Amino acid sequence: MVDFAGVVLPHGSRDSGLLAMIRAYFDDSGTHDGSDAVVMAGLFGYPNQSDYLSELWAKQLANPCPGKDAISRFHMAPCQASDEEFLGWKRIETDYLVDELIEIICKAGVYGFGCGLSRKTYDELVTGDQRRANGSAETSCTINCFQSLLRYSQEVIGSRESAFVFDERPDQKRNIERIYGVYKGVQDNGAEIASVTFGNSKRILPLQAADLLAWEVYQNFLDALAGRSWKNGPRRRQLQKLLNTGRVMLQYGGPEEVRKMAEMPVDPAFLTDVANHLDFK
Repeated sequence: MVDFAGVVLPHGSRDSGLLAMIRAYFDDSGTHDGSDAVVMAGLFGYPNQSDYLSELWAKQLANPCPGKDAISRFHMAPCQASDEEFLGWKRIETDYLVDELIEIICKAGVYGFGCGLSRKTYDELVTGDQRRANGSAETSCTINCFQSLLRYSQEVIGSRESAFVFDERPDQKRNIERIYGVYKGVQDNGAEIASVTFGNSKRILPLQAADLLAWEVYQNFLDALAGRSWKNGPRRRQLQKLLNTGRVMLQYGGPEEVRKMAEMPVDPAFLTDVANHLDFK
């Protein structure tokens, strides 16, 4: 896979009419632990689909597993570690809850997208003006979400407008707003991003579903970096179930793909102009 652009600007536009707006919810994984894999992933669909997901999700949190008390928020990392609200949970119990939540995502009919980059290779090769134009590996993944969701949402469900919602990350808000500033008011083959907002996953339940997807995509990317062949499919059955719906698309940039991206020819003057404009930290 390589769908990560060297320097990101929207493509040409054309007026193609307007269909219903979708909502897209994003979260990250691998960004806090120094891992070689960095992932950004999201779930998107029409408002009635995300509302239905929220309804089912809330019911599941109220009764997460037989014999367990209600939980206030689902977060995949502590769930898998049996920590925080999942303290004392057995593996069979955490697996039960994850399986139920995966079923809710499938039942809601929403679509998913996840992308990842090899951070070690990225940090070694993407430097100088190229780094200021494309940001960190996490920021580059976020840029790819903007690009790919515009195209993907239009192709699969015919949506021309998208409302993006990101989990609250004060350290990344500036960069996300700068990316949105590039896309705001610009149509990419008839599609556009209408808004970008930030929210708390405790109140916005689809962000919890995005967290689950991001964690699953992250684990799968780690497996790929460790040498697991694509033909063998995901190691975890939960991600495989999502992929089996045909509504989830994954993109990974391993070391070789990152190297190609870093070596992509770009006019130095143009690169400097973009770097000065965006100046990602």
